[in-house]
Amino acid sequence: MKLLEQYLTALNPLWGARPCGVIEQINPLTSHAASITIRPGRGWAGHRAGQFVTLGVDVDGVRHQRCYSITSPEGDPSGRIEIAVAAVPGGVVSNHLVHEARPGELVRLDGPDGDFTIPVPRPGPLLLISAGSGITPLVGMLRSLALGGHRADVVLIHHAPDEASTMFRSELERLAERHPWLRVEIVLTRAGGGHLDADRLANLCPDWGTREAFVCGPDSLLDFAMEHWAASTVEERLHLERFTPPRALRSGADREGNATVRFGASAIAAASDGQHTLLELAETAGVAAPSGCRMGICHTCTTRLDNGCVRDLRDGRVIEAGSHVQLCVSVAEGDVTLDI
Repeated sequence: MKLLEQYLTALNPLWGARPCGVIEQINPLTSHAASITIRPGRGWAGHRAGQFVTLGVDVDGVRHQRCYSITSPEGDPSGRIEIAVAAVPGGVVSNHLVHEARPGELVRLDGPDGDFTIPVPRPGPLLLISAGSGITPLVGMLRSLALGGHRADVVLIHHAPDEASTMFRSELERLAERHPWLRVEIVLTRAGGGHLDADRLANLCPDWGTREAFVCGPDSLLDFAMEHWAASTVEERLHLERFTPPRALRSGADREGNATVRFGASAIAAASDGQHTLLELAETAGVAAPSGCRMGICHTCTTRLDNGCVRDLRDGRVIEAGSHVQLCVSVAEGDVTLDI
């Protein structure tokens, strides 16, 4: 059976047991973002709207893993999946996918994963709030609702710096024109729109507290949502998707900054200031650390902690030696040694 699997994979990588896909289309969304259509191979089981996929991408002979929200609707009859990628300054994978990748390129697929999804059966009125590339999982939700004949009231509030950098703007406006249940509010923050606050939210969506809310974007937007929904005692209706660990839990600013992180298997050491994650330190030091979502969901970067203690950025708990830690959401609490 193993030999047969190897033979099939050699004939066509999409026939292998390990899920992979081939890029079929790359379409620009803005000058720094693109939508990428991928045809999955055997083993891809489908996704729910709002979930993400972990892509394995080869750049200059090195395999990198990154997570991207799936923007195609669940149950898409074409069988393809789509992701949308915004190129990040200095980002190896994002810049490759947006500016250098071409149709025919093979990528590894892991997932789908994530619980930032609309409950089944569908709830009543929805409020979707995003900023920047945080629109990507919400596009997948809206496309799925449209494909599934959804009729409940939906309000989307999306923030972007200006019109030129607004991902999916034309499609969002077309969806609102075609579907009476959808209202789209696009806020251009550099054109007088401003960032979301309590007054602006009440003006754009007066009944926000009665809706099931899904919010995705930078820390500032998510921090506001957490505080505002909690203050109004409706936090049970709030669902969040973070791209990074909460900044407030990055501990260690009051320390001397002389801790040392040793990567035992690589025989490399790095100085830690208690602010940068173990993954950031590893990558800066040249350690070949596996990674995926970079926000503590996919567990790709999980590594054994041999000595010392680290702090988990998500909840502030201290993890001691002998445990396995996620590099992307952990910072050093003093000198530590990792088995990598």
